[in-house]
Amino acid sequence: MSKNHNIGEQIVPDFEIENYLNSTLGNWRKFSKKQKDDIFVITDYLNQTKIDFVEDRVLRTVQAWECAAKYWQEEIQLSEDLKDLRLKLKDTFNNWKKEKKFNESNGELGKKILDSIEQEKLLSRLNNLITNQSLKAETISLKLRELKNLRDAVAHSGRINVPGSEAIEILEPGVFGLQLLLLKKLGYNGLVMSGKDGWRTFGKLESYFA
Repeated sequence: MSKNHNIGEQIVPDFEIENYLNSTLGNWRKFSKKQKDDIFVITDYLNQTKIDFVEDRVLRTVQAWECAAKYWQEEIQLSEDLKDLRLKLKDTFNNWKKEKKFNESNGELGKKILDSIEQEKLLSRLNNLITNQSLKAETISLKLRELKNLRDAVAHSGRINVPGSEAIEILEPGVFGLQLLLLKKLGYNGLVMSGKDGWRTFGKLESYFA
């Protein structure tokens, strides 16, 4: 109806669609407009991860996770160690600018240096989301740091820095894990499809959560 041409990877089996609708529609009607919009944004990004270049799929997957963390997980503060590191980096950079008489009118270089610390805060927020939602990351081989590293490589060079098959092994659990979180939030608890060693398998959604 929305004429959206993005098509994601289906993980609710066809024979569970009736159960899915019965389980989720009542909950959906109770959501606020913002809650619905949040779910739409995340789903829309995920629906851009099935086809296209691996690099683009990686970017969309991490964008979806970043949105999920923003919408569903409280902001966190840097640890004391990282605060100390950030302060030292800032001081060192400022001293270097004075020594070299470097004119940084737009602040871009300094921002890039300090952004690396902020990325650690993002990872902590994502990991907190997984922990608080009780998602079994190891069960689905979800490795957010490796996924983020792929995204960073694409953002900096336009290309992934590992073989395509290895990138897919990192990418697919990233998509699947967020799909599981979406289904849980919608109130579904039926069977979901996954792939293992080239075979399609079915498992209860609850089996992916502690």
